[in-house]
Amino acid sequence: MHRGVYQISGSTSSGSAFLTPDFAGTLFNPGQALSASEYFLILPDAIGHGNSSKPSNTGLRARFPRYQYSDIVRAEHHLLTSHFGINHTRLILGVSMGGSQTWLWGEQYPSFTDALMPIACQPAPISGQNRLWRKLLIELIRTDPAWEAGEYTTQPLASLTGALSLTQTMFYAPLAFQEQYPTRDAVDAYVAAFLPYVPTFDANDVLYAWNASNTYDPVSGLGLIRAPLTAVNTADDMINPPVLGTLEDAVENKMKAGLGKAVVLPVSDGTIGHASFGKAGLYEDEVRLLIARSEDR
Repeated sequence: MHRGVYQISGSTSSGSAFLTPDFAGTLFNPGQALSASEYFLILPDAIGHGNSSKPSNTGLRARFPRYQYSDIVRAEHHLLTSHFGINHTRLILGVSMGGSQTWLWGEQYPSFTDALMPIACQPAPISGQNRLWRKLLIELIRTDPAWEAGEYTTQPLASLTGALSLTQTMFYAPLAFQEQYPTRDAVDAYVAAFLPYVPTFDANDVLYAWNASNTYDPVSGLGLIRAPLTAVNTADDMINPPVLGTLEDAVENKMKAGLGKAVVLPVSDGTIGHASFGKAGLYEDEVRLLIARSEDR
C-alpha cells in the first residue's frame, strides 16, 4: 500500500474529525495535495477514541487498560500489518496527539512510511505549562466525589465541565479569540453554547485520553527516524509555544542531518492557536513539498 496516507487525530477526537471543509475540503479533492482519487486515505479511531474500545463502550470503566501513546502506535501498526496487510505507507500525518504519535511511528517503525508530518505537537516529554493544565484536568475528575473511582452511573458534570473548559481555554489563541468574541456578551454566548455539549462526553474517556501522554518521550529515538519529516506548529499555539525552541532543537540537533524540517507558521488572520491544525490551508504547501522531497524513497 505505497499510496496509503495514514492520518491520526487528536485527543478525545476521531478519524471523522478530518472530514471537514477546512481539512478534507482543502486536501482530499481532485488536484489537491492528498487527493482521494490518488491516495488511499486511512483515518483510524485510536484506542480510547471514537468507535474504538474505550472505558465507556467496553463496560470496563476505570478498569480499562491505561494506554499510552506508544501503545496506540503499536496497536495500530499491528492492525495495519496483520489485519489489513498494509506494510508501507506514502505518508503518516498526525495532528496534536496524532502529531506526537507521528514522531513515535518514525522511531518505532523507521521503514514503514516514505514521509512523516507531525502537526501541532512537540518531540519532547509533556512538561511545564503543557503538563500543568493536563494534570489539573486529570485531578479535577479524579478528586471529584461524583466520579466514584470511575464507577459512576451518571456523569460527574461539575468536574467534567471544568476539565473540558481547560481544553477550550488552551486550544485557542488570545488574539484570534478576542477578534472572534470581542465583547463580554459574545464570550458568554460562546460558553452558553458550549455547556450543553459537556454531557455528550464521558469522564473516564476524557481522563484516559489526556493521561495517555504520561510516558511520551521521543527524544532518545529521534536519531532512528529515516523518513523525511516536516513538523508544523503555529506561533500562537499556547500548548506548544515556539519560544521554547523545542521543535527546532530536535530537528537541527537530534535528527539525522537533512531529514527534518521545522516550520513555525507566523500569527495571521488564519491561525487560531493550537486548533489551527484543523485548517489545512495553512500548511497545504508544506504537504506538497514533503510529498515531492520524499518521492524517490
